[in-house]
Formats: sequence, C-alpha cells, structure tokens
Amino acid sequence: MTCPWMSLVASLAQWAFRLITRRDVYGKYVPTDRRTDLKKIAFMEKAEPTEDVLSAHFAGQSVIGLFVLAIDGSCRVVVIDIDRHGEEGDANANEKAAITLFDRAVGQGCSAFLEDSNGCGGYKLWLIFEEPVPASWARQFARRLVEDWKDLGLEKQPEIFPKQDTLKPGKFGNFVRLPGRHHTLDFWSRIWDGTGWREGEDAARVILATRGSLATSLSEELRCDKTLPSGSSAKTTPGKANARPIPIWLVRSASEALPTSFFTSYEIWLNLGMSLLGLGDEGLRLWEEASRNKCPKYRAGACGEKWVTFTLQPGGLTYRSLFRWAMQFGWSPRGRKKSGRAITPAPTRAEQVENPVVQSDMKPNQPAPTSGHDGDGGQAPNGGTTPDEGGQPPDANAAQSASGGIPKRPQILWEDRPPPDVTDEALAAYKATASQKRLFVKGGALVRLRRTEEGPRTEELS
Repeated sequence: MTCPWMSLVASLAQWAFRLITRRDVYGKYVPTDRRTDLKKIAFMEKAEPTEDVLSAHFAGQSVIGLFVLAIDGSCRVVVIDIDRHGEEGDANANEKAAITLFDRAVGQGCSAFLEDSNGCGGYKLWLIFEEPVPASWARQFARRLVEDWKDLGLEKQPEIFPKQDTLKPGKFGNFVRLPGRHHTLDFWSRIWDGTGWREGEDAARVILATRGSLATSLSEELRCDKTLPSGSSAKTTPGKANARPIPIWLVRSASEALPTSFFTSYEIWLNLGMSLLGLGDEGLRLWEEASRNKCPKYRAGACGEKWVTFTLQPGGLTYRSLFRWAMQFGWSPRGRKKSGRAITPAPTRAEQVENPVVQSDMKPNQPAPTSGHDGDGGQAPNGGTTPDEGGQPPDANAAQSASGGIPKRPQILWEDRPPPDVTDEALAAYKATASQKRLFVKGGALVRLRRTEEGPRTEELS
C-alpha cells in the first residue's frame, strides 16, 4: 500500500514523539499475513518508541499505538473513541456526533483533531495538551464533553483513553493506535479540519498543526475538577511537598538558546541531560528535542539510553544550571511572553515564614541556595563555577542599621523561580552598595556590573 503521507513522515514522527509519556513500551499490531489468532492481533513491545519506530508507522511499514498514561498519573493526550465494527451502530449518526464533539471541544478552547479511523463509522477525537496534566482531570474533562452521548444519537457510550486515572505497580494501561494506516483494512486515516474531511498530505498537515493547548485556557464550565493546579502540569519539584510547578516553558526557552557549539562536547551534552533529570519524562523530551536540533552527532534513542543511567544527586545539576549556561550566551527570560503553562503564584509572606526560602547575609562570591532540590552545585560548561545571577555582589556592606550604624547586607528573597525573576531586588541591593566595589570576578575574568533595559548585566573588561 502506497503511503500518502511520505513527504511528511519525519515531521509526523517528531510530532508524535512529543506526546510520548511512556518511553519503555508501546503497542504493535501483528501484520495481517502473520496472524494465526484473530483474538491476538496486537501485542505490547517493551522497547522505546523512538522516532525511527514512529517513522515506520507513519510510512505504513508497521502499525503501532502509544500508551498515553504516565507512571506518575499524567497524560498529554486524551482520546474519545467512537467505535464501530461490522454493521453495529449507525455510521452516519456516529459521524454527526463526532463532528459535534469536535466543534464542542474546539469551542471550549481545546487543541484537537478528529480522525476517521477506519472508513466504516469509527472516529477518534484527539485532545492534545501542551504539557502533562493529571489524567484524573483530563478524563473528567472528556466525560463532561460526552455526557449527552445518547442525545447525540450514539448507541453506546464512547470510550475514553486513558481508561484509568492512575496505574497500579507494574501495569501499563491501554494503548491507542496512532493515525495512519489501518491495521487490517486498506484504509488511511482521514482528518476533519472543521469544514470537511482531508486525505493524504492535507490530512497530515492538520495533525501537525495540532500542537496542544494549556489546561488553564479551557472553559471554566468544563474545568470541573478543582484538584487541577493553576499551572497545567502535574509535575512538581521532586522532594518538596506542595512544590510549585517547574516552569517547563522557560526551561524549553533556555535550551533553545544554547548554540550548536554547546553540543560538540560529549561531557557537556551529558551534563545538559542530567540538569533536566528532575523534570521527569518532560526533561527527557526537552533533551531529545535539543539534541535532535543542534547535536552534530545526534542519534535517535541515545538520550533515552543515557537517561536511564542518571540518578538525582543532592547538590547536583538541576534545570537552574541550564538557566545559567543559557545566560552565558545572552539568554534572558525578562520580558518574554509566557508561551507555556501559567505558573503558580509565589508564596505569600506568611507562607515564606512558615516554609522559609529567604537567604540573607550571604558571604562574598557565595551562590544563593535554591529551593526544590538540595542545592544546585552545577558546573559551567567551561569547568568554572557558575556565577550567581541576581545575587548580592561581593562586599555588599552598605545599608546601615538604625540602631548602631553597623553595616548590614541588603536582604534578597530567593523563591522557587529563576534568578532573573528577582532582578529588581538584586538591583536595589547593588544600589545600596554604590560606595563599595563595582568590579567582580566571573569565570576567571574581570567584569563590571551595569544596568541595561533588560536588567543588570555583567560586562567583561578587556
């Protein structure tokens, strides 16, 4: 069977790779000429669904599906499956109901596409989220969409994938077949674009245009689960109860700022991966994307092979290390549009007192500790200790106490956010030291601190 999507196979594989939440397993269908038991037409392949595996699927060389529920109970995909086999049900009623549900989902702010999965009245509505969300919430959102399924003319209630809110130890859940060639019929998926059914490359382009929506952008009417955090991701900082969500959008921005030359060193490439380990599957996804786009010796699956050998170490590399590396190449989050999920508001003063993250009276040249991990401890790519962005300059003995005129360092609050978020406080601290030193050592070079439109910046002296 000729593949109608051949020119877009690589793009489709990259699109699907972003949606993967289980990198240790995928579903695979037995080729029709090798089937000996019609009740066993698919099996579970305990291997990573690499881009090569995905490319083979979209090229029609094999047919696979993804397990959409992660071990931590999150997902990036919810599929509403209106199934029809043989002569069961009404194919026309199914199509009408599927289009209605698609319009309803899009109208509620969801990024979605509708797939004609078998040409016989079977349809799948794919709801795509930009970042992982709790599966319990996502499934409830889908149930609210289809709660009037009888009124829509359907003979049975549509299935919702994932089928569970959480996974029991050692379990995998259910996989969902990806769009493409049907596992049995001579049929390739058609995709509804809101006005009509598209086939071939036009259908593939509709899929590729579905990049994912933020959970917080969906209609309040259907966001009925109050357990959803104000940020869309289910992931939080390891080791800290009720930690604020990690700003994935900012981490992605920092990784994109790293130049190609950054990836020429094998050791630095490994350090980048280890700095993202605390982000879980999303961290691996970001490392894979950065490596694929900028690593001269990129090999599909190499990141996954190394990832399983990493372990979180107290005082080791974290995503904050990545922020610092990116800033050495001119990256800054100040003034950037937050294209990813919303971030949970910073703790109130009362919360800070109850769970202090305030660091004061820092010693000269001492980086400020970070919350969420047991310190950063990252090394800059050049081997030197990374500078403390936004921290207090050395010898900052300026502000006089009202009681005895004893020099007192300005207090800077460090919360679970990247240092540039507190540059206003850092600038105030610097102003308070105006009578003190203005020259500092950064990475073994003499620099001075100056103010720019984007905030305080260091300038190397020649």
